[in-house]
Amino acid sequence: MSWWHSRFWYLPIILVIAAGYICGTYLWFSCEYMGCFPFLVSNESRLFLQLFGLGVIGGAMHCSVFFAKDYNEKIYGVKEMPTCLCFLGYLIQVIGGGITGVVLYVAVKAGVIAVLVGGSAIEINKFASWLIAFGGGYGTHHVKQFVNRFVKGTVTQNVQQTGKAEISPPPMKQDASPTEGKDDGQPLKVET
Repeated sequence: MSWWHSRFWYLPIILVIAAGYICGTYLWFSCEYMGCFPFLVSNESRLFLQLFGLGVIGGAMHCSVFFAKDYNEKIYGVKEMPTCLCFLGYLIQVIGGGITGVVLYVAVKAGVIAVLVGGSAIEINKFASWLIAFGGGYGTHHVKQFVNRFVKGTVTQNVQQTGKAEISPPPMKQDASPTEGKDDGQPLKVET
């Protein structure tokens, strides 16, 4: 395989990751400290743009870790070299990190409101919201795996039981040992 078809395709991947860091940092820093985007008049809209930026940074950080592992496996292993479309997976991960960061913040805020006061508005500390968005962006891949397992398991189970493809929460596994369920998403039973 020639140089053009192998190592050249790492360049767009590196550019996507670098652009994720740059754009995410710009969105977060400019909304917080520089007063950019004057058309955003409400503090909440600025906060959501900051959260998206921090989610993008988290997604770019996850891509950096994945890229380092992937590059190491391809250099010292037998995996195939990247192709011209491999950078799209990294791009989707970076943008998805921003979206996941905002959605996780909204989910946490909605959960806190529902649990604590039954629907009245409460404020989450700005720094805590930044941490939630960054963690959501960094863990986008794991959130996607969880949703896929949840939906696949519940749809498959309902089709087997009722013949209809309805989604319902999976039943709790009652007889799981402490070592069972680590990779399949099932809850662990802790014995005290």
